[in-house]
Amino acid sequence: MYSLTVQERALLLFIISSLILGLGILHFRRSNVPTLQSQLDLNKDVEQIKEEIKRSKQVNINTAGIEELTRLPGVGKIIAERIVEYRKTHNSFISKEEIKKVKGIGDNKFEKMEEFILLE
Repeated sequence: MYSLTVQERALLLFIISSLILGLGILHFRRSNVPTLQSQLDLNKDVEQIKEEIKRSKQVNINTAGIEELTRLPGVGKIIAERIVEYRKTHNSFISKEEIKKVKGIGDNKFEKMEEFILLE
């Protein structure tokens, strides 16, 4: 019925093969696209990891020793010693803001350390 030359058959075979290969690649790409739910789960996991990192950097100012207190931003050994001394004379800190009563800790320093302060 159709008589094709060798070159025409080769060209037709190339076109059909390219079409099949292209459809296969398209299917593969679509099947490997992350779903919205997996993206949401990934975002949730990232947020949990961020929270855990933040918690691991927090210092309980009611129980921490001098070395732990120096992990707070702007707190060196001397201020850490003052925090421990304040805690001994006033029992414990009731609020985060109370740490501003320690000599050497003002509003600016408190702002830098506030998110790292833990009260338990």
